[in-house]
Amino acid sequence: MVLSRPDVAIFVAVIVAASAAAFVVGRSAGWSHGRGGGLRNMGESRCYVNAVLQALAATPTFLSSLTATRLGPLAETLSMLAEIVNRAGSVTAASTLADRVLAEFSLLSEQFGSGQQDAHEFLVRLLEALQVERVSSRCGISLSASSIISTAPRSRFPALRPVTGCIQRPTTIEVPTRGLTSSCVVCLSCSHSSIEQIGEFRCVTCVLPLAGGVLSVGDCIAEHFRPQVIDGYACDMCSRRRLASSGSACKITRAPRLPPVFIVHFSRLATPGYRNETFVRLEKTIDLAPHASADWGNGPAISELYALTAVVCHLGSAFGGHYVCYRRHSHEVDQWLLCSDEKVIGVPFSAVQVAGGAYLAFYERNEIV
Repeated sequence: MVLSRPDVAIFVAVIVAASAAAFVVGRSAGWSHGRGGGLRNMGESRCYVNAVLQALAATPTFLSSLTATRLGPLAETLSMLAEIVNRAGSVTAASTLADRVLAEFSLLSEQFGSGQQDAHEFLVRLLEALQVERVSSRCGISLSASSIISTAPRSRFPALRPVTGCIQRPTTIEVPTRGLTSSCVVCLSCSHSSIEQIGEFRCVTCVLPLAGGVLSVGDCIAEHFRPQVIDGYACDMCSRRRLASSGSACKITRAPRLPPVFIVHFSRLATPGYRNETFVRLEKTIDLAPHASADWGNGPAISELYALTAVVCHLGSAFGGHYVCYRRHSHEVDQWLLCSDEKVIGVPFSAVQVAGGAYLAFYERNEIV
């Protein structure tokens, strides 16, 4: 991993600040400093894998879903890995299990190859693999995730499309990060609405503005769901009434079914060779109620407040760098850990709030936290 001088300075500053906080706060809380709970980087620039696995291990709802139904080999290995990491067990044992996770679907050989890779792509592939494995186990099909993924298109795993009439609360057969979106286009001339289109997501990708600046997680999500004006829209109703051949319309997108675990991906793609350095201010709690439809999907008395469990940050440039994970410690909101491969230190939440390079944020429905 090659970092430029400014990037190295930022990384060193973060580590030094976190270390100082661990001395003041971590020791009194009984945290281990620099030992246990980490994952080795096995010489394959695998920090992106370690950071994502740490984030998932910090999310209780995700861990509960692994044991809600009959486990497949991938889910079982992840469950054992999380148990060792969460009790600050052997780094060697945890790293061996991480190797087994990768071996389940041959990420290092066919899907990803060696060298620096993307944490978001790994996360999405991993969640899809778990879903495929869970469905196959529920249906009594003897099929491992690795055999499915090795034959899948390189761009993505087989998509699991929602079945007609199944828009409901998540069931035990689903990985708890799967949500549904609903979108339609409304003509601004005659108010005619198009047929509602249903889609699914495992994480929401928020494109950061090129202008830079500072945005909160809530700002990013609000921008993602902001209605989009479409110019030159050919409305069928206007054509029938001979009002106009084309005009303006508004595309409205909502999330009629929010998942128990809501993951936000902050896309930092800019011009080729450059990374978007917009600072994302991390919030302990976000309210997703404004982006959920009230008339179908979620059902009554389900809170739309979500609490932060982990964040994966990328330190570096568009050409390379290092992934780290800030995660909750022992499910206590005000106690956090900074995980950089096998190095684990205690940090206060104030260190999380000033962390740069936020790339993936993991939120969990507040009623469960």
